[in-house]
Amino acid sequence: MRKLVILAMAVAGLGFSNFANAADMPTKAPVMAIQYNWTGFYVGGNVGYGWGGTTGNDLTVNDPAALFIGYAALGGFQYPSVSPKGVLGGGQIGYNFQTGSVVWGGIADFQFSDMTQSNTVAVPGLGGFFPENQSHSAKIEWFGTVRGRIGYAFNNFLPYISGGLAYGKVSSTLNLFVPFSGAALAGQSGTTRAGWTLGAGFDYALTNNWSVGIDYLYLDLGHDTVTATNVLGLVGDSISMNQHFTANVLRAVVNYKF
Repeated sequence: MRKLVILAMAVAGLGFSNFANAADMPTKAPVMAIQYNWTGFYVGGNVGYGWGGTTGNDLTVNDPAALFIGYAALGGFQYPSVSPKGVLGGGQIGYNFQTGSVVWGGIADFQFSDMTQSNTVAVPGLGGFFPENQSHSAKIEWFGTVRGRIGYAFNNFLPYISGGLAYGKVSSTLNLFVPFSGAALAGQSGTTRAGWTLGAGFDYALTNNWSVGIDYLYLDLGHDTVTATNVLGLVGDSISMNQHFTANVLRAVVNYKF
């Protein structure tokens, strides 16, 4: 019996010793998730689609040769509005600076664009026997922006808003053929305009260097006027159309941060 008591005390002592040693061992702190740092320069590319706002059909008629006398009663000017739309693509370069969860930055981009549309209407003049063909087109050939950006980072997910300067080349055509008067007018215009842009989007970091995202912009490139003059040589006869070039742009972007 005495031997059993001594054995039991030895086992208990050994267990207490192991427990004490375990209590003295340092415990590991929980592993904290590494926060992504958006600070740095980046470059990238993008591809997307743009759809323009409806261009106006505000007309000014100069008619010293009286080609258009009574024209309003015969059908008048019914130029259809057009809304340029199409694919686009380009590149961007920018810089982000992160303070806490707030990310500040600037970005410049340049886009080649196929945003265009043309339309023609046949106005039934003189009871429909001599329809007048009226047509015009509008196109945004390229554009760029210089914007400030501010966002709020959720680790590697960064939603943001942006705004700033927009610029681009716009072009348009204007045509009119009036059989009963012999008038045939045609004209085209192509100018570089400056305006403004506002937008929003998000970036998602895949690695420390690579990120992808979606970017939306509203562009306003201002007004441009195209004038059609008489191709038959009658001096002074012309029609001018004032058009307002705007666009909505949605792009998929990919960036590399240095």
